[in-house]
Amino acid sequence: SRARGWVWVLSLVAFVVYAAYALSRHRQFLTAGHDLGIFDQAVRAYSRFAEPLVPLKGSDFNILGDHFPPIRLAVVPAYWAFDDPRTLLVIQALLIAASIPVVHAFARRRMPSGWALALSAGYALGWPIAAMVDFDFHEVAFAVPVLALAIDALDRRSDRALIAWSLVLLLVREDMG
Repeated sequence: SRARGWVWVLSLVAFVVYAAYALSRHRQFLTAGHDLGIFDQAVRAYSRFAEPLVPLKGSDFNILGDHFPPIRLAVVPAYWAFDDPRTLLVIQALLIAASIPVVHAFARRRMPSGWALALSAGYALGWPIAAMVDFDFHEVAFAVPVLALAIDALDRRSDRALIAWSLVLLLVREDMG
């Protein structure tokens, strides 16, 4: 339908805008070394099949002693192609964009198509999402589409999907449960 087409356009625009904004901040040296640097060092180590040591947190600091987010491993193939912290910034924009159609599907079950699209745009451009992009990168970005999918499953009364997405959420961080 036309509404679905607009949702995909909205998702693409959100991806491009958020990725461009994050990359622009990085190019201007406005990204912080702390979280972006920590996750970059951890994923880079994983991509080289090495112990995930993160010197930014201390010499010989193993990131597995801080949190246990296995979802970071999903980024490893991207690092094989683009071994750069900017990869994380682009992936975060992609994760946000991926959640928009799910939010729209949820809203569409409750309201007319135009209102559902407006709500989806409000979500995509809302302060919490924009603030996350402005923060640089954090593994919690993986929770955005997973939470959207879990809430959608709950709304559809799909217990299996809800349990599956809830288990995936635990892969984002051990304290996400």
